Amino acid sequence: MKVIFTKALQSHKSGDIAEVAEGYARNFLFPRNVAQPATADHLAAHAARVQREQHTKVQAAQQAEAVLGLLHGKTFSIPAKANAQGTLYAALTPKQIATALATQCGMPIPKSVLRHIPTLKTAGSHTVHCPDTHPAISFILSV
Repeated sequence: MKVIFTKALQSHKSGDIAEVAEGYARNFLFPRNVAQPATADHLAAHAARVQREQHTKVQAAQQAEAVLGLLHGKTFSIPAKANAQGTLYAALTPKQIATALATQCGMPIPKSVLRHIPTLKTAGSHTVHCPDTHPAISFILSV
């Protein structure tokens, strides 16, 4: 019997289509809502869901590329209080940095870029690289 997995289980991840024993599907998978039968309706809904997810990923990548294009090679200043040795009184979190960058460049910072921004604990110049999306793109944060 063909089933579509709705949750991850052992060697199958959510969205996988697999052939399993009928008793296993009826007695274990279906009662626990881990899978659903691979009927024509369910297969069509699954294909539409996969296509929608791919479209969302492409849009997110394009948005991240546009933001990285604005950020690349530029220097952004973020004011913060620090002691004489250059240690900040309160660390700047990636969320605070993203908010400051968004106000300075005029676009929201996507999560794919946000995860590469480190927590800053010292004043000075910090270079941020985004190796997952574009390894050649970087920008400088001045605190």
